[in-house]
Amino acid sequence: MKKIIFLILCIISVNTFAQQKDTLAYYTDLDLKPVSKQKAKITFKLFQNNPTTWTFLKYNSKNVIELKETYSDSLLTIKHGQYVVYRSGKPSLKGLYFNNLKHGNYISYDEFGKV
Repeated sequence: MKKIIFLILCIISVNTFAQQKDTLAYYTDLDLKPVSKQKAKITFKLFQNNPTTWTFLKYNSKNVIELKETYSDSLLTIKHGQYVVYRSGKPSLKGLYFNNLKHGNYISYDEFGKV
C-alpha cells in the first residue's frame, strides 16, 4: 500500500523528473504524509540510470538505506534488475528481477555479512 501511494506521487512528478534527469526525493512521516527533509522518517529517492533503467531507494530517518529496487519503467511497475534489502545499512537479501519475475537465486546475509 505504501509503495502504491509513492507510485502515484511519482506519476504526478514524472514529467518534471524526466526533463530534469535528476534524483527525485520524497520525504514522509511514518504514515507516508509529506514532511520537510528535516522531519522525515522515511525518504524515497528515484533516479534514472540510463534510458531504460530506474532505481528506487528507501532510507530511514537516520538516512540509512533500507531498500534498493531497479525498474525498467518510470512508473515503477516492472522490476528489472538488482533488488537489495538492507539491515542497518548492510545487505541482508540480494537478488535479481527480470521482467517483474524473480530471476535466479537470492542470497541472504546475516548481521555479520555472512551468507
